[in-house]
Amino acid sequence: MELSLFTKLKIAGYVIKQLITKPTFNKYNPDDTQDYYKNPNPLNLEMLTGKKIFFAPRIAAWVLSLDRDGLFEFAKDERFSVSFKDWRFAPAVKPESEQDDLEKLISGLLMSMDRGDHRRIRRLVQPAFSPRNIHKMQDIVDRVVDEAIETISKKTGPFNLADITAEIPLKITSELVGVDTSYRKEFKGLADAIMATYAPEGDINYSLAKSGIDTVKAVILDRRENPRDDFISVLVQTADEDGDRLSIEEVMAFVASLMTAGPDTTQHFLNFAIQTFITHPDVIPQINKNPQIIDDAITEALRMNYFSHSGGVRFAREDVVLEGQQIKKGEMIKFNVNAGNIDPDTFEDPLKFDITRKNLNDVFIFGSGSHFCVAAALAKAIGRTFALKLLGNFPTLRLVEEPTYEKDFISRKMVTFMVEY
Repeated sequence: MELSLFTKLKIAGYVIKQLITKPTFNKYNPDDTQDYYKNPNPLNLEMLTGKKIFFAPRIAAWVLSLDRDGLFEFAKDERFSVSFKDWRFAPAVKPESEQDDLEKLISGLLMSMDRGDHRRIRRLVQPAFSPRNIHKMQDIVDRVVDEAIETISKKTGPFNLADITAEIPLKITSELVGVDTSYRKEFKGLADAIMATYAPEGDINYSLAKSGIDTVKAVILDRRENPRDDFISVLVQTADEDGDRLSIEEVMAFVASLMTAGPDTTQHFLNFAIQTFITHPDVIPQINKNPQIIDDAITEALRMNYFSHSGGVRFAREDVVLEGQQIKKGEMIKFNVNAGNIDPDTFEDPLKFDITRKNLNDVFIFGSGSHFCVAAALAKAIGRTFALKLLGNFPTLRLVEEPTYEKDFISRKMVTFMVEY
Protein backbone atom coordinates (compact mmCIF):
# COMPACT_ATOMS: atom_id res chain seq x y z
CA MET A 1 0.00 0.00 0.00
CA GLU A 2 1.62 3.23 -1.14
CA LEU A 3 1.47 6.00 1.46
CA SER A 4 2.10 9.70 1.00
CA LEU A 5 4.74 11.53 3.01
CA PHE A 6 1.95 13.34 4.88
CA THR A 7 0.34 10.02 5.84
CA LYS A 8 3.68 8.62 6.98
CA LEU A 9 4.15 11.69 9.21
CA LYS A 10 0.66 11.18 10.64
CA ILE A 11 1.50 7.55 11.42
CA ALA A 12 4.75 8.64 13.10
CA GLY A 13 2.84 11.07 15.31
CA TYR A 14 0.29 8.38 16.16
CA VAL A 15 3.03 5.90 17.09
CA ILE A 16 4.79 8.43 19.35
CA LYS A 17 1.54 9.23 21.15
CA GLN A 18 0.76 5.53 21.61
CA LEU A 19 4.27 4.90 22.95
CA ILE A 20 3.71 7.53 25.61
CA THR A 21 0.17 6.58 26.61
CA LYS A 22 -0.30 2.85 25.86
CA PRO A 23 1.29 -0.38 27.13
CA THR A 24 4.14 -1.78 25.03
CA PHE A 25 6.28 -4.93 25.20
CA ASN A 26 9.90 -4.50 24.20
CA LYS A 27 10.60 -8.22 23.80
CA TYR A 28 8.26 -8.39 20.82
CA ASN A 29 10.16 -7.58 17.63
CA PRO A 30 8.43 -8.64 14.38
CA ASP A 31 11.55 -7.60 12.45
CA ASP A 32 13.79 -10.10 14.24
CA THR A 33 14.46 -12.63 11.50
CA GLN A 34 17.36 -14.21 13.43
CA ASP A 35 15.65 -15.32 16.63
CA TYR A 36 11.93 -14.60 16.69
CA TYR A 37 11.28 -15.97 13.21
CA LYS A 38 13.34 -19.05 14.05
CA ASN A 39 11.22 -19.94 17.09
CA PRO A 40 8.46 -17.57 18.18
CA ASN A 41 6.80 -20.00 20.61
CA PRO A 42 8.57 -19.10 23.90
CA LEU A 43 7.65 -15.44 23.45
CA ASN A 44 4.13 -16.38 22.31
CA LEU A 45 3.60 -18.30 25.54
CA GLU A 46 4.81 -15.31 27.51
CA MET A 47 2.39 -13.03 25.67
CA LEU A 48 -0.46 -15.50 26.11
CA THR A 49 0.01 -15.66 29.88
CA GLY A 50 1.16 -12.15 30.73
CA LYS A 51 1.00 -9.71 27.82
CA LYS A 52 -2.31 -10.41 26.11
CA ILE A 53 -2.51 -7.00 24.52
CA PHE A 54 0.00 -4.24 23.87
CA PHE A 55 0.88 -1.66 21.26
CA ALA A 56 3.72 -2.58 18.88
CA PRO A 57 5.29 0.61 17.45
CA ARG A 58 7.22 -1.23 14.72
CA ILE A 59 3.97 -2.19 13.00
CA ALA A 60 1.78 0.66 14.32
CA ALA A 61 -0.69 -1.91 15.60
CA TRP A 62 -2.03 -3.63 18.67
CA VAL A 63 -0.90 -7.22 19.23
CA LEU A 64 -3.57 -9.44 20.76
CA SER A 65 -2.79 -12.90 22.16
CA LEU A 66 -5.79 -14.97 23.22
CA ASP A 67 -6.42 -18.55 24.25
CA ARG A 68 -7.86 -20.92 21.69
CA ASP A 69 -11.53 -20.08 22.33
CA GLY A 70 -10.86 -16.36 22.45
CA LEU A 71 -8.90 -16.59 19.19
CA PHE A 72 -11.78 -18.21 17.32
CA GLU A 73 -14.31 -15.76 18.74
CA PHE A 74 -12.20 -12.74 17.83
CA ALA A 75 -11.66 -14.00 14.29
CA LYS A 76 -15.45 -14.17 13.80
CA ASP A 77 -16.22 -10.86 15.54
CA GLU A 78 -17.98 -8.59 13.03
CA ARG A 79 -16.80 -5.48 14.89
CA PHE A 80 -13.48 -6.01 13.15
CA SER A 81 -12.74 -5.82 9.44
CA VAL A 82 -10.15 -7.50 7.21
CA SER A 83 -10.19 -4.57 4.78
CA PHE A 84 -7.27 -2.13 4.69
CA LYS A 85 -9.83 0.48 3.62
CA ASP A 86 -10.97 0.49 7.26
CA TRP A 87 -7.51 1.40 8.58
CA ARG A 88 -7.43 4.93 9.94
CA PHE A 89 -4.43 5.72 7.73
CA ALA A 90 -5.59 4.03 4.54
CA PRO A 91 -5.30 6.26 1.46
CA ALA A 92 -8.62 7.60 0.21
CA VAL A 93 -10.09 5.46 -2.55
CA LYS A 94 -9.96 7.27 -5.87
CA PRO A 95 -13.14 7.67 -7.91
CA GLU A 96 -13.45 4.74 -10.31
CA SER A 97 -12.95 7.04 -13.28
CA GLU A 98 -9.49 7.96 -11.96
CA GLN A 99 -8.32 4.44 -11.12
CA ASP A 100 -5.94 2.49 -13.32
CA ASP A 101 -6.58 -1.19 -14.07
CA LEU A 102 -4.55 -2.40 -11.09
CA GLU A 103 -6.32 -0.04 -8.66
CA LYS A 104 -9.74 -1.14 -9.94
CA LEU A 105 -8.75 -4.76 -9.49
CA ILE A 106 -7.47 -4.22 -5.95
CA SER A 107 -10.64 -2.37 -4.93
CA GLY A 108 -12.59 -5.55 -5.72
CA LEU A 109 -10.42 -8.00 -3.76
CA LEU A 110 -12.15 -10.06 -1.08
CA MET A 111 -10.02 -8.36 1.57
CA SER A 112 -11.22 -4.95 0.35
CA MET A 113 -14.96 -5.64 0.38
CA ASP A 114 -17.59 -4.65 2.89
CA ARG A 115 -19.38 -7.45 4.73
CA GLY A 116 -22.39 -7.72 2.42
CA ASP A 117 -20.37 -7.94 -0.80
CA HIS A 118 -17.90 -10.29 0.86
CA ARG A 119 -20.66 -12.75 1.80
CA ARG A 120 -22.24 -12.54 -1.65
CA ILE A 121 -18.98 -13.28 -3.46
CA ARG A 122 -18.15 -16.17 -1.14
CA ARG A 123 -21.59 -17.67 -1.77
CA LEU A 124 -21.23 -17.43 -5.54
CA VAL A 125 -17.69 -18.84 -5.72
CA GLN A 126 -18.34 -21.75 -3.39
CA PRO A 127 -19.44 -24.15 -6.19
CA ALA A 128 -15.98 -23.82 -7.73
CA PHE A 129 -14.57 -25.41 -4.57
CA SER A 130 -17.09 -28.26 -4.32
CA PRO A 131 -15.68 -31.74 -3.57
CA ARG A 132 -16.27 -32.69 -7.21
CA ASN A 133 -14.25 -29.77 -8.49
CA ILE A 134 -11.53 -30.23 -5.90
CA HIS A 135 -11.26 -33.82 -7.13
CA LYS A 136 -10.76 -32.49 -10.68
CA MET A 137 -8.20 -30.01 -9.40
CA GLN A 138 -6.31 -32.93 -7.88
CA ASP A 139 -5.17 -33.94 -11.37
CA ILE A 140 -3.41 -30.59 -11.73
CA VAL A 141 -1.97 -30.85 -8.22
CA ASP A 142 -0.62 -34.35 -8.90
CA ARG A 143 0.99 -33.31 -12.17
CA VAL A 144 2.68 -30.20 -10.77
CA VAL A 145 3.89 -32.01 -7.65
CA ASP A 146 5.22 -34.89 -9.75
CA GLU A 147 7.22 -32.35 -11.78
CA ALA A 148 8.64 -30.94 -8.53
CA ILE A 149 9.57 -34.41 -7.27
CA GLU A 150 11.30 -35.11 -10.59
CA THR A 151 13.26 -31.88 -10.21
CA ILE A 152 14.31 -32.85 -6.69
CA SER A 153 15.35 -36.33 -7.82
CA LYS A 154 17.97 -34.74 -10.06
CA LYS A 155 19.57 -32.80 -7.22
CA THR A 156 22.98 -33.83 -5.96
CA GLY A 157 24.02 -32.42 -2.63
CA PRO A 158 22.27 -29.60 -0.74
CA PHE A 159 19.57 -27.59 -2.48
CA ASN A 160 17.14 -24.83 -1.57
CA LEU A 161 13.71 -26.39 -1.13
CA ALA A 162 12.16 -22.91 -0.86
CA ASP A 163 12.87 -22.36 -4.56
CA ILE A 164 10.78 -25.43 -5.39
CA THR A 165 7.91 -24.77 -2.97
CA ALA A 166 7.63 -21.23 -4.42
CA GLU A 167 6.83 -22.67 -7.84
CA ILE A 168 4.34 -25.39 -6.87
CA PRO A 169 1.33 -23.25 -5.78
CA LEU A 170 2.03 -20.64 -8.46
CA LYS A 171 1.96 -23.26 -11.22
CA ILE A 172 -1.19 -24.87 -9.79
CA THR A 173 -3.01 -21.54 -9.50
CA SER A 174 -2.04 -20.48 -13.01
CA GLU A 175 -3.22 -23.81 -14.43
CA LEU A 176 -6.52 -23.48 -12.57
CA VAL A 177 -6.99 -20.04 -14.03
CA GLY A 178 -6.06 -21.38 -17.45
CA VAL A 179 -3.00 -19.24 -18.05
CA ASP A 180 -0.72 -20.75 -20.67
CA THR A 181 2.78 -21.52 -19.39
CA SER A 182 4.23 -18.96 -21.80
CA TYR A 183 2.39 -16.23 -19.84
CA ARG A 184 3.41 -17.38 -16.36
CA LYS A 185 5.80 -14.43 -16.02
CA GLU A 186 2.89 -12.01 -16.50
CA PHE A 187 0.72 -14.04 -14.12
CA LYS A 188 3.39 -13.89 -11.41
CA GLY A 189 3.95 -10.21 -12.13
CA LEU A 190 0.31 -9.48 -11.39
CA ALA A 191 0.41 -11.55 -8.19
CA ASP A 192 3.57 -9.77 -7.03
CA ALA A 193 2.06 -6.37 -7.82
CA ILE A 194 -1.03 -7.11 -5.74
CA MET A 195 1.08 -8.26 -2.79
CA ALA A 196 3.29 -5.16 -3.08
CA THR A 197 0.33 -2.83 -2.62
CA TYR A 198 0.05 -3.98 1.01
CA ALA A 199 3.58 -2.88 1.89
CA PRO A 200 4.72 0.77 1.86
CA GLU A 201 8.08 -0.29 0.44
CA GLY A 202 6.46 -2.46 -2.21
CA ASP A 203 8.02 -2.21 -5.67
CA ILE A 204 5.38 -2.58 -8.37
CA ASN A 205 6.11 -3.42 -12.00
CA TYR A 206 3.02 -1.75 -13.48
CA SER A 207 3.75 -2.84 -17.03
CA LEU A 208 4.01 -6.50 -16.05
CA ALA A 209 0.94 -6.20 -13.82
CA LYS A 210 -1.06 -4.73 -16.72
CA SER A 211 0.04 -7.61 -18.96
CA GLY A 212 -1.05 -10.03 -16.23
CA ILE A 213 -4.47 -8.37 -15.98
CA ASP A 214 -4.96 -8.58 -19.73
CA THR A 215 -3.87 -12.22 -19.79
CA VAL A 216 -6.22 -13.35 -17.03
CA LYS A 217 -9.13 -11.26 -18.32
CA ALA A 218 -8.78 -12.84 -21.77
CA VAL A 219 -9.15 -16.30 -20.21
CA ILE A 220 -12.25 -15.22 -18.28
CA LEU A 221 -13.90 -13.68 -21.34
CA ASP A 222 -13.19 -16.83 -23.33
CA ARG A 223 -14.80 -19.03 -20.66
CA ARG A 224 -17.89 -16.82 -20.61
CA GLU A 225 -18.35 -17.43 -24.34
CA ASN A 226 -16.85 -20.93 -24.55
CA PRO A 227 -17.32 -22.70 -21.21
CA ARG A 228 -15.26 -25.76 -20.43
CA ASP A 229 -15.22 -28.27 -17.61
CA ASP A 230 -12.81 -26.18 -15.55
CA PHE A 231 -12.50 -23.87 -12.57
CA ILE A 232 -12.94 -20.52 -14.34
CA SER A 233 -15.97 -21.77 -16.30
CA VAL A 234 -17.68 -22.67 -13.02
CA LEU A 235 -17.01 -19.17 -11.70
CA VAL A 236 -18.36 -17.36 -14.76
CA GLN A 237 -21.32 -19.67 -15.43
CA THR A 238 -22.71 -20.43 -11.96
CA ALA A 239 -25.79 -18.53 -10.85
CA ASP A 240 -27.67 -18.83 -7.57
CA GLU A 241 -31.37 -19.60 -7.25
CA ASP A 242 -32.23 -15.92 -7.83
CA GLY A 243 -30.19 -15.80 -11.02
CA ASP A 244 -27.39 -13.77 -9.45
CA ARG A 245 -23.99 -14.45 -10.94
CA LEU A 246 -20.52 -12.93 -10.87
CA SER A 247 -19.68 -10.21 -13.36
CA ILE A 248 -16.48 -10.37 -15.39
CA GLU A 249 -14.96 -7.77 -13.05
CA GLU A 250 -15.97 -9.80 -9.97
CA VAL A 251 -14.48 -13.00 -11.38
CA MET A 252 -11.33 -11.06 -12.17
CA ALA A 253 -11.15 -9.68 -8.61
CA PHE A 254 -11.77 -13.10 -7.07
CA VAL A 255 -9.04 -14.67 -9.18
CA ALA A 256 -6.77 -11.82 -8.06
CA SER A 257 -7.68 -12.55 -4.43
CA LEU A 258 -6.77 -16.17 -5.01
CA MET A 259 -3.48 -15.11 -6.59
CA THR A 260 -2.72 -12.78 -3.68
CA ALA A 261 -3.27 -15.20 -0.82
CA GLY A 262 -2.96 -18.59 -2.49
CA PRO A 263 0.58 -19.08 -3.85
CA ASP A 264 2.32 -17.03 -1.15
CA THR A 265 0.52 -18.56 1.82
CA THR A 266 0.64 -22.10 0.45
CA GLN A 267 4.39 -21.89 -0.07
CA HIS A 268 4.89 -20.96 3.61
CA PHE A 269 2.43 -23.70 4.59
CA LEU A 270 4.54 -26.27 2.70
CA ASN A 271 7.86 -25.02 4.04
CA PHE A 272 6.94 -25.08 7.71
CA ALA A 273 5.12 -28.40 7.55
CA ILE A 274 8.10 -30.07 5.86
CA GLN A 275 10.57 -28.37 8.21
CA THR A 276 8.68 -29.78 11.19
CA PHE A 277 8.64 -33.30 9.73
CA ILE A 278 12.33 -33.45 8.92
CA THR A 279 13.31 -32.05 12.31
CA HIS A 280 11.19 -34.83 13.87
CA PRO A 281 12.39 -37.68 11.63
CA ASP A 282 10.69 -40.39 13.70
CA VAL A 283 7.33 -39.36 12.19
CA ILE A 284 8.44 -39.87 8.59
CA PRO A 285 8.27 -43.69 8.63
CA GLN A 286 4.91 -43.44 10.44
CA ILE A 287 3.53 -41.24 7.64
CA ASN A 288 5.00 -43.42 4.91
CA LYS A 289 3.52 -46.53 6.50
CA ASN A 290 0.10 -44.96 7.15
CA PRO A 291 -0.52 -42.16 4.59
CA GLN A 292 -4.03 -41.62 5.95
CA ILE A 293 -2.54 -39.78 8.96
CA ILE A 294 -1.02 -37.07 6.79
CA ASP A 295 -3.79 -34.51 7.41
CA ASP A 296 -3.41 -34.83 11.18
CA ALA A 297 0.37 -34.70 10.86
CA ILE A 298 0.23 -31.47 8.83
CA THR A 299 -2.25 -29.89 11.22
CA GLU A 300 -0.06 -30.70 14.21
CA ALA A 301 3.03 -29.45 12.37
CA LEU A 302 1.38 -26.09 11.68
CA ARG A 303 -0.10 -25.91 15.18
CA MET A 304 3.34 -25.69 16.74
CA ASN A 305 5.18 -24.20 13.75
CA TYR A 306 2.66 -21.84 12.15
CA PHE A 307 4.02 -19.88 9.20
CA SER A 308 3.04 -16.40 10.38
CA HIS A 309 5.08 -14.56 12.98
CA SER A 310 2.01 -13.24 14.78
CA GLY A 311 -1.15 -13.87 12.83
CA GLY A 312 -4.06 -12.21 11.15
CA VAL A 313 -4.86 -8.53 10.70
CA ARG A 314 -8.07 -6.78 11.65
CA PHE A 315 -9.25 -3.16 11.78
CA ALA A 316 -11.69 -1.89 14.38
CA ARG A 317 -14.98 -0.82 12.80
CA GLU A 318 -15.94 1.01 15.99
CA ASP A 319 -14.48 1.94 19.37
CA VAL A 320 -14.15 -1.26 21.41
CA VAL A 321 -12.51 -2.55 24.58
CA LEU A 322 -10.22 -5.59 24.27
CA GLU A 323 -8.63 -7.15 27.34
CA GLY A 324 -9.22 -3.90 29.23
CA GLN A 325 -7.68 -1.68 26.54
CA GLN A 326 -9.58 0.96 24.60
CA ILE A 327 -9.19 0.40 20.87
CA LYS A 328 -10.24 3.27 18.65
CA LYS A 329 -12.14 2.93 15.39
CA GLY A 330 -9.71 2.38 12.54
CA GLU A 331 -6.86 1.03 14.63
CA MET A 332 -5.05 -2.09 13.45
CA ILE A 333 -4.96 -5.29 15.51
CA LYS A 334 -2.62 -8.20 14.85
CA PHE A 335 -4.23 -11.23 16.47
CA ASN A 336 -1.69 -13.81 17.50
CA VAL A 337 -2.67 -17.12 15.91
CA ASN A 338 0.54 -18.72 17.16
CA ALA A 339 -0.38 -18.08 20.80
CA GLY A 340 -3.86 -19.59 20.48
CA ASN A 341 -2.42 -22.69 18.85
CA ILE A 342 -0.16 -23.36 21.83
CA ASP A 343 -2.76 -22.60 24.49
CA PRO A 344 -1.82 -25.04 27.30
CA ASP A 345 -5.43 -25.19 28.51
CA THR A 346 -6.44 -26.64 25.13
CA PHE A 347 -3.31 -28.48 24.00
CA GLU A 348 -1.57 -30.61 26.60
CA ASP A 349 2.21 -30.14 26.58
CA PRO A 350 1.75 -27.60 23.76
CA LEU A 351 5.37 -27.43 22.59
CA LYS A 352 5.52 -31.20 22.03
CA PHE A 353 5.03 -32.41 18.45
CA ASP A 354 2.37 -35.11 18.69
CA ILE A 355 0.53 -36.18 15.54
CA THR A 356 -1.80 -38.40 17.63
CA ARG A 357 -3.49 -35.50 19.46
CA LYS A 358 -7.23 -36.07 19.77
CA ASN A 359 -8.27 -32.42 19.48
CA LEU A 360 -6.57 -31.28 16.29
CA ASN A 361 -9.89 -29.82 15.16
CA ASP A 362 -9.19 -27.07 17.67
CA VAL A 363 -6.19 -25.80 15.69
CA PHE A 364 -6.56 -22.43 13.95
CA ILE A 365 -5.01 -22.52 10.46
CA PHE A 366 -7.40 -21.39 7.73
CA GLY A 367 -9.43 -18.77 9.59
CA SER A 368 -12.89 -18.88 11.08
CA GLY A 369 -16.46 -17.89 10.33
CA SER A 370 -17.01 -15.68 7.28
CA HIS A 371 -13.24 -15.32 6.98
CA PHE A 372 -12.53 -19.03 6.72
CA CYS A 373 -10.28 -19.49 3.69
CA VAL A 374 -12.51 -20.29 0.71
CA ALA A 375 -9.66 -22.21 -0.93
CA ALA A 376 -8.70 -24.21 2.17
CA ALA A 377 -9.60 -27.52 0.50
CA LEU A 378 -7.24 -26.76 -2.37
CA ALA A 379 -4.41 -25.72 -0.03
CA LYS A 380 -4.88 -28.92 1.95
CA ALA A 381 -4.79 -30.98 -1.24
CA ILE A 382 -1.50 -29.36 -2.25
CA GLY A 383 0.01 -29.85 1.21
CA ARG A 384 -1.15 -33.46 1.48
CA THR A 385 0.07 -34.40 -1.98
CA PHE A 386 3.46 -32.72 -1.73
CA ALA A 387 4.23 -34.03 1.76
CA LEU A 388 3.32 -37.62 0.92
CA LYS A 389 5.30 -37.67 -2.33
CA LEU A 390 8.29 -35.82 -0.90
CA LEU A 391 8.59 -37.98 2.22
CA GLY A 392 7.78 -41.15 0.31
CA ASN A 393 10.45 -40.56 -2.32
CA PHE A 394 13.06 -39.02 -0.03
CA PRO A 395 12.57 -40.51 3.46
CA THR A 396 16.07 -39.48 4.54
CA LEU A 397 15.52 -35.79 3.69
CA ARG A 398 17.30 -33.67 6.29
CA LEU A 399 18.02 -30.06 7.11
CA VAL A 400 21.53 -28.94 6.13
CA GLU A 401 21.48 -25.60 7.94
CA GLU A 402 19.01 -23.34 9.71
CA PRO A 403 16.67 -21.58 7.26
CA THR A 404 17.17 -17.88 6.65
CA TYR A 405 14.25 -15.49 6.58
CA GLU A 406 13.14 -12.29 4.91
CA LYS A 407 11.35 -9.62 6.95
CA ASP A 408 7.65 -9.73 6.12
CA PHE A 409 4.57 -8.00 7.51
CA ILE A 410 2.78 -11.29 8.19
CA SER A 411 4.82 -14.42 7.48
CA ARG A 412 8.07 -16.00 8.62
CA LYS A 413 9.12 -16.03 5.01
CA MET A 414 11.93 -18.49 4.28
CA VAL A 415 14.55 -17.33 1.80
CA THR A 416 16.74 -20.39 2.09
CA PHE A 417 15.58 -23.84 3.22
CA MET A 418 18.65 -25.93 2.54
CA VAL A 419 18.10 -29.69 2.59
CA GLU A 420 19.62 -32.85 1.18
CA TYR A 421 18.79 -36.57 1.02
